Amino acid sequence: IGVTALVTVRSAGAAGASGREVDVSLTYQAPEGCPSRDLVVEQLGSRGLRVKDAGAERRLSIDVAPRSADGHRFKGTLTIEGSTGRPALSQSVSGQDCRAVTQSLALVAALALNPNVDAAPENPPAGTVAAGRPADDVPGLRPPWFVGASGRGMSALGSGPAVGLSVFGERVWGPKLHAALSMVFSATTAAPPTINLMSGSADLRAYLGRLEGCWFGGILAAEPIVVSPCAGIEGGALQGTGNIDRPRTATRPWVAPVLSARALAAVTRAVWVSLELTAFSPIVRDTFVFTAPRSTIYRSPVLGGGLELGLAGAFW
Repeated sequence: IGVTALVTVRSAGAAGASGREVDVSLTYQAPEGCPSRDLVVEQLGSRGLRVKDAGAERRLSIDVAPRSADGHRFKGTLTIEGSTGRPALSQSVSGQDCRAVTQSLALVAALALNPNVDAAPENPPAGTVAAGRPADDVPGLRPPWFVGASGRGMSALGSGPAVGLSVFGERVWGPKLHAALSMVFSATTAAPPTINLMSGSADLRAYLGRLEGCWFGGILAAEPIVVSPCAGIEGGALQGTGNIDRPRTATRPWVAPVLSARALAAVTRAVWVSLELTAFSPIVRDTFVFTAPRSTIYRSPVLGGGLELGLAGAFW
């Protein structure tokens, strides 16, 4: 917007070279939930543009429309028209905050028509926010989607820690980091080291899916880091295979409620590091055994924990 405003100032001529108030007419259209026309008028007035119904030196038109079906992204267009013979000037801004889009266009209009007036007044009108950078960079905005992959380590699947891989997606609803909810879904396969007994050895592997609901940013909601508390359920299958003279494979269900703390840290706008700490308690607690001679291979414990570390792509 800063570059565009400077170009626009050059093109607009010396309409505001003296720093006096410039009379403008205003046509303003925006969806419900955006700033009212009165607030836009006050914002323009605080920057030296006086809105009049008739006899104005310039004509302003600000149109804001939803750019996405869910109403989480907006596109605003500013048009400045002058006396006959002067070409119309136009500028568009898009972002996820309708107020920031509208205020950014008001700022461009003020810089174009009255550049000698301070573009960021010390005491802006009540209920308004001075916008000084593109709407997409307003602090607190968050991507609606994260998709990524991670490595997982977890207990409760054997005598040693199980390691594996996960793929996940997270959908976020809400306008800001500290006022959003999310749903996380993931698929994982993990296996502990081979279990060795006197009568033989056995291998276990889990195939799991998890669904969690999170308060996005409920623990920490800084601009580059988000830490969320989550709760959900994990289900799938636990498969055991014996390495003996007459091996058999047994598959049993795995169901466990999950509590977790999930963190996302921005490396760039599109790349984030993901970290999740989990605690779970298996509801189905089976025992895997060798039958001849009988010996216990593994029994599901009451509690377990896990750690996941990976990378996620943010989709705006």
